[in-house]
Amino acid sequence: MYWIVATASRMEKDVGAIKSSWEDFNSLVLRAMVEVSALKARFPHCGTPELHGWLLDLNSKVLTKIERLANEMSCQERIPQGLFQ
Repeated sequence: MYWIVATASRMEKDVGAIKSSWEDFNSLVLRAMVEVSALKARFPHCGTPELHGWLLDLNSKVLTKIERLANEMSCQERIPQGLFQ
């Protein structure tokens, strides 16, 4: 799923749409974390702690992307239209 969002983001020119795609992906990651957290307590020796840690890392990376895109959007809003044409 990460690969799909990353590939689609490269084709999109609208930063707001890219940010929205990553936010949607992050909500999916958060839902998965909730489910894995419940499983982690029940099955602590079946790889669920590692999967939970991987999801935490993924969540952190996606939040970093979302923050960078938000910064890029705010920069675009401050640049006068047509300045670099």
